[in-house]
Amino acid sequence: MKRYYAIATMLFLSSLKASSYGFSDYNFINPSTPYQIEGTTHYVDKAFFKDQTKGHLHYGDASNTLYYTHFIDEENSLTYGMGYDFLNLGWKNNPAFLENQFHYLNGSVGFVSTTLKDWRWVINSGFSVDTKGLNFGQSAVYHGMLWGRYDTTKNIGVNVGALGWYGVKNGRAFPIFGIDSCYRDHWKIQAIFPLDASISYQLDKNWLLGVMYENVGGPYKYPRRAHHPLIEESSPIFMIKSTGITALLQFNQEEHIQASLGAGWNLGGSLLIKDSTNHNGIRYPFHSAPYAQGNFSMNF
Repeated sequence: MKRYYAIATMLFLSSLKASSYGFSDYNFINPSTPYQIEGTTHYVDKAFFKDQTKGHLHYGDASNTLYYTHFIDEENSLTYGMGYDFLNLGWKNNPAFLENQFHYLNGSVGFVSTTLKDWRWVINSGFSVDTKGLNFGQSAVYHGMLWGRYDTTKNIGVNVGALGWYGVKNGRAFPIFGIDSCYRDHWKIQAIFPLDASISYQLDKNWLLGVMYENVGGPYKYPRRAHHPLIEESSPIFMIKSTGITALLQFNQEEHIQASLGAGWNLGGSLLIKDSTNHNGIRYPFHSAPYAQGNFSMNF
């Protein structure tokens, strides 16, 4: 049983980025606490567009998810997740659509196995759909992932696999590759594309300091539909592309409560808006801006 919790502690930073948008949270909790509630939030301050006539962009998101893990045995488990995501896209001079608040229902199921010696495998699938109309054909994004981690030594793991998603006239697929390592039980380095790039230092059994590089605005080029268009009758498609660097302080209370606060710098990016058929895209690049984030999860 201790094996599950050790993995959870090591991968917590990555869960901050992956748990939204229908992706499972990969905190592998203890069998004695099979339920988990997690909430996350990001807020980006004014990011001015490079074209000064376009004004500035305010971005914020939040997610809340309930997970239940069924442990088949000590080496295999199934995790079911259901949650809600919120996006605020504040742009007063938006030329394409009036809507600035978006709401999503997401669900996922994941299988985790450590049956093979020195390996941990994760197989996951799920969805995220706009709650306005719950149109799974027009506004849902479906995803899947196969992720394996191999213990090469006591302190180093090699990660391989693939993930991707399809929906809203778009699709993306990426390989998963990289390493994670521990040094003297205090330092942890994770360089796993595209899931995690972070360095953390364990201050004591409860407190951790970390720095990580992350996507801001959801997974890379994640597609969404907008309502209340200004330029056509049907719903345009938009994507946010942005990254940031975050410093955070994290608190862990044994196997039950985990919380973190972080502040960082959005490195700039762009907002891409296409018509409803995924054509005639116009890109609106914006400058960097400060941002903040928070995370809270509880196992029971």
